Amino acid sequence: SWFGDPRPPRLSLAHQNWLEENLPGQAPHSLFAVIATADTKGLRGRLGTLCLTAREAVFFSRKWGRPVIRPLGPVLALEAGNGLLLDELVLVGTGDERQRFDLLAGQLESARDEVMRRSPSTSAI
Repeated sequence: SWFGDPRPPRLSLAHQNWLEENLPGQAPHSLFAVIATADTKGLRGRLGTLCLTAREAVFFSRKWGRPVIRPLGPVLALEAGNGLLLDELVLVGTGDERQRFDLLAGQLESARDEVMRRSPSTSAI
């Protein structure tokens, strides 16, 4: 809402079905409302839901009114930190490829918790 606490992101039934079909046995562990950056080719500035399973990441969004599903591949590590205007979550994949997403309000703490859960030896940036 405009004046209260932000609603937590949720997956639509179509997105849940996609996960079951394409990543069987990998239930969503964490969901974040994010804005894609230039690291997500063709979707820069798109609002969406970042879904993290135990091993994979998927970005769900809409472009020109149509649903877009972008599998991001395996996630080896996460980094969460304060940005200048927006907080950020960085996914580190295989081959040290990095994809940065801007977090919407009120999610930095849960992002840091997810960083610690996935890699206790890694600190937040």
